[in-house]
Amino acid sequence: EEEKIDALKSTASNYNFIQAIIAERSMSEVDRAGECLVARERILGKYSLPQEFEIDAYFGKIFGENLEESVELSPITWLPLIPLIALENSVDLSRDVVSASSSNAFESCGYFFATPWVFYPTIFFQALSLTWALFNFWKMTSIKKMLLPTLVTDG
Repeated sequence: EEEKIDALKSTASNYNFIQAIIAERSMSEVDRAGECLVARERILGKYSLPQEFEIDAYFGKIFGENLEESVELSPITWLPLIPLIALENSVDLSRDVVSASSSNAFESCGYFFATPWVFYPTIFFQALSLTWALFNFWKMTSIKKMLLPTLVTDG
């Protein structure tokens, strides 16, 4: 048992960030299907499930429920943001523009790109979101690598 744990740990620790992303994205459909079949057979054997058990539907349902719980935003969370976003995008009090139908709304065109205190934080948060997405992709790939079966020699 200890040897199996050590094998899994060494597999996960030797797998770096860029290699994980490249390996996952470049995996062929045949390899991906093979991994799914191996995992399916292990689960069916371990829990004595019938061969007609639809494990992909089961995982889809379970992961869907977990994803829904983790990303669910209640209206209390996002509803107050709508007026703030609308105001930020349409009001430019320095030029007396309060809506798109204002007589001098054309003067406010490009306000988003021309104003550094608005533009640079947006770029920062986009880069932060991309970094967070890549980290999550790498983490899920390393978890997947840990769950794949590995050959352990008895010695």
